[in-house]
Amino acid sequence: MAYDENITYTNWTDSIAATNLNFLTPAQFVFTMQRLEGVSFTCQTANLPNISMGSSMQMTRMKDTPVPGDTINFGDLLVTFLVDENCTNFIALKDWMVQVTADIDTEDYNRYINRQAEFPTARNSTLKPIAPTMTDATLTITDSNNNANVEVRFKDLFPTSLEAIQFDITDTSMPYLTASASFTFSYYDIVKL
Repeated sequence: MAYDENITYTNWTDSIAATNLNFLTPAQFVFTMQRLEGVSFTCQTANLPNISMGSSMQMTRMKDTPVPGDTINFGDLLVTFLVDENCTNFIALKDWMVQVTADIDTEDYNRYINRQAEFPTARNSTLKPIAPTMTDATLTITDSNNNANVEVRFKDLFPTSLEAIQFDITDTSMPYLTASASFTFSYYDIVKL
């Protein structure tokens, strides 16, 4: 292939990404939710959910050609966290799910909605979730010096499952108990701090 002087060729060393050779580590992150301000989640695992986009076919006389679709779908946010000895974080998620569904007591839902109106968790009205049963959450990723570096900001998040806590007297290694939860949300942004 001949060299074309009208095209700008870039060496990989000229790239902005090449100037920072520190790589992302999987153990430097913090998860927080606006709705549960007094509750801490010391996470063991969390994922950056997958994104998928549909496609459609453009029909032509010669060959059908795929073109980008107009819908984007996000996978679930999956978090595994240490359960504190008072089970505060586990109970907070359980209560949120029970109160939102009003499966046990319809008045639970009414009290829950009224409490959300009295104690708004968003810093201003433009940051409020689309429904009082949802919240915004942040997964803060730290750099190699443990400084906040990147935030993954989830909008309109709510729990969809809370996995069981497994008590086991036969495990003599004394591990701390964990619980896993999955969340659905509207979208997320990745913001460099």
